[in-house]
Amino acid sequence: MIVLIIFKEYLIIYIMFEELIDLEIDNYINYIVTPITPYLICDHFISDEINKGSGKYIDYDLKITANDLLKNNNYSCILNGDIIQVSVDRFNYFYDQILPLIKLNNKKIILITSQYHLPQLHRSERTDNILKDENILLWVSQNPIYTNNQKYMGFPYGINQNSVNDYMNYVKSVVGKEGTVGKEGTVGKEGNVVKEGKVVKEVKEGKEILIFNPKAINVGQQKAYAKEINKVFINPVNKKFYRFKGDYFEPIG
Repeated sequence: MIVLIIFKEYLIIYIMFEELIDLEIDNYINYIVTPITPYLICDHFISDEINKGSGKYIDYDLKITANDLLKNNNYSCILNGDIIQVSVDRFNYFYDQILPLIKLNNKKIILITSQYHLPQLHRSERTDNILKDENILLWVSQNPIYTNNQKYMGFPYGINQNSVNDYMNYVKSVVGKEGTVGKEGTVGKEGNVVKEGKVVKEVKEGKEILIFNPKAINVGQQKAYAKEINKVFINPVNKKFYRFKGDYFEPIG
């Protein structure tokens, strides 16, 4: 599993999940994608839901370093390449009031649309116009309404911000136990030793354990890969062993 930690000027930096488990961290909000991650990776935001008095409050006291454009009214501070988060409720405001200023100042920005609560965006003439706008370098959105392309990509909703620490603490508590992959732990009922995430001992049947093909991006490709190699393999997301059975993956061990 890979965790997004930085998104800036088309640069995406990842940290492997196994490495994150080894870190001593009290709060994982900056390391695991949650519904409010867009506020942590943007330069500016246009949103009301971060305010405690909002009827759609995000229910989290988030420490934000980004510029609150609504509060500060300093739209002239927007620079080329800046990331602007826009809540769904403020999408029309952005389209009508802010995008014209961005175009007038000839700034090219990265747009992120997100929102903790419903509603979500739906395709419209306005969304089509934004997608075609030359001043939008890239549009990243929760609950995507278009397929990924050079100017548009979906962004995961993630784990609830109030559950992310419990989730990570649980993961850390089970790493290394039977049926999980641990840095120095054992895996499966056959006692296959895994060290640094790599198998150093073959399974009892003498077949090699393989990690999912990193180039395979969907289930169909994963199945084709598993069938081609005809091996037992491990899913790096849930840390369980599987064997390909023609139409499906059979959990083993």
